[in-house]
Amino acid sequence: DCPESFEVKYNPRELKKVFWEEPNFSDNVRIAHMITNKLSGELFQYGRHTIIYEAGDDHGNKIRCMFHFNVIRRKRRKKLKRKKGRREWVLCRIGSTGRQIKLLMSNVPKGCRKLPD
Repeated sequence: DCPESFEVKYNPRELKKVFWEEPNFSDNVRIAHMITNKLSGELFQYGRHTIIYEAGDDHGNKIRCMFHFNVIRRKRRKKLKRKKGRREWVLCRIGSTGRQIKLLMSNVPKGCRKLPD
């Protein structure tokens, strides 16, 4: 069984190891050797990577497994722009409990009221 191709997302400037489940080879005799170009758990740079496993038996029969994964950067979240201007104290009701909270805001949200200065 060869792993499916997949995608890995990292935050910018983040280093992590990439892991996958190694393929399972079987033969009517026995698997004598298995080689790969990369190991699960190694560090990978951004971009597309091809992983190849090859297994063989004592009679010279070989089987190959190849899959890909792509390491991409997560998009940075845009910073919320703070509205310029005066901020005012507002009183907002929370849910149906009647509880209220006092917030310092630059606008009065729906369901809230401005407190007097």
